[in-house]
Formats: sequence, structure tokens, C-alpha cells
Amino acid sequence: MKLLICDDEKPALEMMKALIKWSDFGITDIFTAEDGLEARKVVEKQSPDIILTDIVMPFEDGLALSKMAQGKVPGNCSNNNERI
Repeated sequence: MKLLICDDEKPALEMMKALIKWSDFGITDIFTAEDGLEARKVVEKQSPDIILTDIVMPFEDGLALSKMAQGKVPGNCSNNNERI
């Protein structure tokens, strides 16, 4: 599975990436973004399975990013009526 971590605070971003053994959860690819526009590009190019995002970020907030990702990523929860 692919994971995207988005946070404009670099220390928080690196901490989330490093402190969790993502492979234990089936995560094979980890992408990071430091603002909403960078995150949007990753979503469009990589189609991550999981997105962890800060809400307040430059250029585009995490809520707008989440709404955009719902329409772009095949098999996401909004496309197949699943609820988390």
C-alpha cells in the first residue's frame, strides 16, 4: 500500500515517517508533501491508499486535499460507499 503524509511542519512530517514501522501495516511506499499543492501532485501521480494530512497548510488545506483525493483515487471510501 502507498501512504502520503502531508504536513507543513518538517519536524512533524519526519517524525511521523520515522517513528512508525509502516511495513507492519502493509505500507510499502511512503510519500511526503510539505504543502497542499505538493500533496495534490503526489495524489494525482501516485494514487496513495492512505493520506495522513495536516488541516492547515499553505496553498491548499488538508480538507480541500481530502475532497480532491476522494474523486481521484480509485477504490476510496467515497467511491464504494464504505464508511470508516
